[in-house]
Amino acid sequence: MAHVDKKLMQVIKQLRYSSFGFFFISFITPIISYKELNADGFEMGVLFSLTILGSSISSPIAGFLSDKRERRRKLIFGGSIGRFLAYLFIYFAVVVNNFVLMFVGTFILGVGAGFFWVPLRSIISDATEYRYRSEAFGVFSQQMGIGVMMGSFIGFFILGWASETAMPVEVMYSQILLYGVANIYAGIKVYKLIPTVTLIDIEDDAEQAEEEKSGLKNNHLPLERQLLIGFIIILAVLFVENLIGSLVAPFLEVFLLKNITEDIMLMSLAYVPGGILSMMLAPKIGKLADKYNPRIWLAVTSALGSLTTWLLISSTEIWQFSLLFIVDATIVSSAGLVLSKIISQISRKRRGSLFGIQGGISNLGAIVGPIIGGILWETTSDKAPFLLSIFVELILAFLYPFVILLVINHIKASNGEDFSTLPLESATYLESEE
Repeated sequence: MAHVDKKLMQVIKQLRYSSFGFFFISFITPIISYKELNADGFEMGVLFSLTILGSSISSPIAGFLSDKRERRRKLIFGGSIGRFLAYLFIYFAVVVNNFVLMFVGTFILGVGAGFFWVPLRSIISDATEYRYRSEAFGVFSQQMGIGVMMGSFIGFFILGWASETAMPVEVMYSQILLYGVANIYAGIKVYKLIPTVTLIDIEDDAEQAEEEKSGLKNNHLPLERQLLIGFIIILAVLFVENLIGSLVAPFLEVFLLKNITEDIMLMSLAYVPGGILSMMLAPKIGKLADKYNPRIWLAVTSALGSLTTWLLISSTEIWQFSLLFIVDATIVSSAGLVLSKIISQISRKRRGSLFGIQGGISNLGAIVGPIIGGILWETTSDKAPFLLSIFVELILAFLYPFVILLVINHIKASNGEDFSTLPLESATYLESEE
């Protein structure tokens, strides 16, 4: 990872430990709720939404607070403590058979996630040159993928062993406690390492203070308006992108069971690699994306996403589905890296707030998408959510070149640069000329 600073890399590597429980908890929580806590369909639906709701609330707050750089490591450590407590609640919910504790635990898990991820993304942006930032966010995703693999292996090993030997639930789900301890460990390490990271993409605070003192800040009002317009545009894009993703995500497994295989283990083997491989390949994909104009990259990935979705619902063999899902997950991941890169450049002074609002809008799309998808699934057909996703992705493929150009235009205007003189097809045309 030649383009990621060694000190920053040490910080990012701690994501391995904070991500231990990602897949296992999302996989096992519905099973625990149904099997151990006797939850009904409504309770499971509410439980599914609580983590997203918690993150939706905490992300904008964490973003606003992390605009002050000295607060970021405290916020990350606080998020780690929150997630540790969440895992404790979830574990004891199983042990004492209390569904209320499960509700509380999943909600706190979402809240803690917002306070952990938002300031960390801001630090990565401040410590990485714009031209290499998609690659840096890719490394971020890769380390999460490594953590998911490690945590899933430990979690399923303990679950399988405890099931075979008829161990009590205290032992069968003891890996949840391990995930909590791993989060505390990651939080402490990040707290200690952050002061050693060199921030290369920050504004001159002394110059800014001098401008405010001399009254020049009033002249920045038009530039703030330019930033607002550009950010609103990108938020609309983010909402649609996350709505599309969540439109089909809850129904992929059910579609697979109904149309290709009823073997749950075989389905898991086909489904899981896509999510993990997309994270493991993220640095390579991000490095490649850094070389191309983001307008073209996003248009192409959107078109390819619609094609792979159509092929997914047309597949008849499990191996076809598995390969196509790996491609689809990788495409979605690459688009997310580029959008994060663009957001990171809208305002360096307010990166925390921007990432926080991004998290809130993304979660809102993730809440609305399954509702629309569920209505289409019930009232039309099991292919309807996928067909709507294909249609919207194709529209975005045509709109991206114009929308992203408009966003970048506002970013350039807000930085006081002559946008018309910049080489639009250059891979680095969004870099600031400091």
